[in-house]
Amino acid sequence: MRHALDAIVLLSDGIRGHLHQSRGVAHWLSGAAGVPVFEMEVPRFSGVRRLWILKIAPHFFAWRRTPEARRKSACAWLHLAGRFAERDLFPAELLEAVRRHLKEGGGESFLGAIAPNEDENKMDVKDGDGVVTSLPPPAERPVKRILFLSAGSAAAPFCLALARSCEGFFPGVEGVSCTLMTPSGLGIAPFDAALVPEHDLSGVPTRFGARGNAPEGKHGPFLCVTLGAPNAIVPENLETASEELLRRFPPSVPESPRWGILLGGDDGNYRVSASWVRDTLGALFERARRENATLYVTTSRRTSPEAENALTQLAEAYAPTVSMLLLASKDPWNPVPGMLGAAQRVFCTEDSVSMVSEAVTAGHRVVLLRVERRKSLVAFLNGLRNLLARAGWGVSLAGPARFDALFRRMEEAKLLMVFPSATDAREAFWRADTSEGRLRTTFCPECKEFTSKEERSGDFNEARRAAELLLAYLAGKEEKRRLLSCDASRGVHTAFSSAFRRRSDL
Repeated sequence: MRHALDAIVLLSDGIRGHLHQSRGVAHWLSGAAGVPVFEMEVPRFSGVRRLWILKIAPHFFAWRRTPEARRKSACAWLHLAGRFAERDLFPAELLEAVRRHLKEGGGESFLGAIAPNEDENKMDVKDGDGVVTSLPPPAERPVKRILFLSAGSAAAPFCLALARSCEGFFPGVEGVSCTLMTPSGLGIAPFDAALVPEHDLSGVPTRFGARGNAPEGKHGPFLCVTLGAPNAIVPENLETASEELLRRFPPSVPESPRWGILLGGDDGNYRVSASWVRDTLGALFERARRENATLYVTTSRRTSPEAENALTQLAEAYAPTVSMLLLASKDPWNPVPGMLGAAQRVFCTEDSVSMVSEAVTAGHRVVLLRVERRKSLVAFLNGLRNLLARAGWGVSLAGPARFDALFRRMEEAKLLMVFPSATDAREAFWRADTSEGRLRTTFCPECKEFTSKEERSGDFNEARRAAELLLAYLAGKEEKRRLLSCDASRGVHTAFSSAFRRRSDL
């Protein structure tokens, strides 16, 4: 058994972006360790129940000092959450499947699939050979261990509580809790491990303001900071997804360059309005028509109906150029892997870090589309905080400034191409001359920086890197435990030998 890991239980809160992050990390963990992934959805709460069960009550078990106190308080919280949810937290079939797997002695010969809640974006559980460089197996079979993995604040308390009460479900089995992103309220400190994007780590307090971000896990959880969001894009699978997309939506001109447009939507920081769609995407659609390019366009669930209507009208006006317009509100199929496999150039709005991260993981140098910024009291306060941060007052960036810092890092790593503003982008799209400079880099297929299918390296993959580091940490932790156990055994043997010699001398 490798990596001191027997199984992975993925906890989902039903949010697609969170699920994709968890599935991406779980895919590489499963492939490297040769263990199965079991997926379950946690109960959802709203209103006062959500505040009490997910934000306040978890603090009563998160900071218990002794293992027995942690287990008892976690069980009490699970009972409380289950009573309000009016259903068992652990489905009987999942419980039986995990027990059967552990009883059979590990996942070396297990071949299964991540059980998705949606039909989209399925990923097979692969053997570790050729997927991730496997670490050497420990000398002895380690203590059985289950990793509980979650993303988002709604699933985080369940992840922590199930890991701490794991022995109640599976006697003799240790539970390890791992959170992706920084859960609001709990923070990352009470978890055993945290895989957190750099922009999500800044400014989010954990218990008593401590960050708990010791990379070796000495004074807090094991922490891996990622550039962008981990995701479920597997470069080896993009070719198949591309063929499926082109079969469904063949280009009007087979040899034309293919451009993919990933459109986000409204949130607390950004706004994608109908006027922005008509102005910016209208200019980009006109550019595609002049370059004889074929467009593949999709939206997110955050895209407003007004923006979708404007986009639909725009697509109808450029019908020969637009081969696909898939609205997430009307079609559950996920075209993003196919678009990333088929397109030579990808454009993505700045509001969706997940989409940007997926595109760069697929090997593209993404053209970032600036959108509108929200104006509100919160935005004003974030602006004041950012001024203090830049002045060195010890506070971190907030609001869109966090994401701007991320995009600068990606641009320095040649993963992004960024226009300063939406106005600059529109002017560039309308401009006729593409003979030199930034425009040639953006639009010209012959340009060296235009990403061809053969040039995509797939070297940037934060989900794979996080999985490798986490497995190395768990393997090292188990090896340290084994050595301590051997030292203790040798100490007991020496004590008995000394006592025997003393009795013989008498």
